[in-house]
Amino acid sequence: MTQRENLSKTFFDQEAELKTKKKGPSSEVLATRDREIYDRWVAGGRVGEISAEFGISKNAISAVVQKVESDLSRRFMEAHMQMRVRNTQRFEQLYFRSVRAFEESVGDDVSEVVSDTSSGKNTTTTTKKASGDPRYLKEARESLEGIQKLWGLNAPERVQKEVAYHVDSIADDELVRRANAFRGVRERLTSGLAKLEAE
Repeated sequence: MTQRENLSKTFFDQEAELKTKKKGPSSEVLATRDREIYDRWVAGGRVGEISAEFGISKNAISAVVQKVESDLSRRFMEAHMQMRVRNTQRFEQLYFRSVRAFEESVGDDVSEVVSDTSSGKNTTTTTKKASGDPRYLKEARESLEGIQKLWGLNAPERVQKEVAYHVDSIADDELVRRANAFRGVRERLTSGLAKLEAE
């Protein structure tokens, strides 16, 4: 039968033998093997010995080491980010609880003033607004600082790192002048913070 005699038959209708794929090791087996190779290499095993033991080339050993390290670094980065997010949530909970506790500590204090006169006792009742417990505000501020440190949002630290990075190209006299100026700013900030906490 020629191709012109059977026009309805397509390539996909033809009977063909399907070749079975060779079964190789599963991904779980390979992952276990790769981790064993990596552990041997990290422990100081020689590449030649590891290559002979597992029956693969030295280049394959190097490729396995790079692959496992890449996978581990990705996992560590994910775990690091998850821990940051988790601790951020914890700091935020502390912040909101502290602010709520401070607001609840603000209230009306009632005081009575009793004075004696010739006609009898006079009682005067005065209402004074309580300023609230400042310890809760301190806790709230520390929670915000914790979040800033966690995500590297502290501007003074970034400035210090930038100054340290360019320190080799700055003359000694200029460094002394900048250090003195920074010390003055720090002292003013410290004294200002002390005044705020005292109020």
